[in-house]
Amino acid sequence: MGLFVLIWLSSLTVPESAAGHLPLDQEPLRKVLRQPVVLSLLAVCFLAQASHGPYYAFFSIYMQHYGYPTAVIGQLWALGVLAEIGVFLLAPVLLPRFGNRTLLITAVALTTLRWLLTALYADRLAVIVFSQTLHAASFGLYHAVMISLIHSLFVGTHQGRGQALYSSISFGAGGAVGILVSGYLWTDMGPQAMYLIAALTSLCALLLVLFALRKLPGS
Repeated sequence: MGLFVLIWLSSLTVPESAAGHLPLDQEPLRKVLRQPVVLSLLAVCFLAQASHGPYYAFFSIYMQHYGYPTAVIGQLWALGVLAEIGVFLLAPVLLPRFGNRTLLITAVALTTLRWLLTALYADRLAVIVFSQTLHAASFGLYHAVMISLIHSLFVGTHQGRGQALYSSISFGAGGAVGILVSGYLWTDMGPQAMYLIAALTSLCALLLVLFALRKLPGS
């Protein structure tokens, strides 16, 4: 609660005139949303975040299923968070050097690898430790690139709407569907199959990036 209060107080310090430099002569939002690159990018957002459903909902239970102590499971979660923070610190260097498309391909490909390793080698601690470091790519790098792309595709006063749309489709719809479906998969097909399908979902996102997003801003 204290952190939420601090966030709210911080938001009050942002001047209302901060958006005054944004251009007003821009395309209507509906025209922006009809662009193939925007539709494909939002589909990638949905699929990539849906693939995280098994992780966010069932990772701890999955690790307990393989006999890991709760202390180790907590340390694995912490490792993922540290990896995520690390890549956020490097993002200002990585984005201009490698470009959005290359980094997005890397992030989604490593996400697919992460779920495959989690599915096939859950009983090997060293592999799971490595897969947790890939949270740097599956969340940190992915999110940094997506914010950069949304900033480029939704210009002017649409930037706030673009970020809201990105959050709604990825973390909102994608996350909700991913968690819901993973519950049924855990029950009907088992935890390993659940993570394999998560890898397949991420692979579909990767194919979209490779074949439908050949040209991206900042690439």
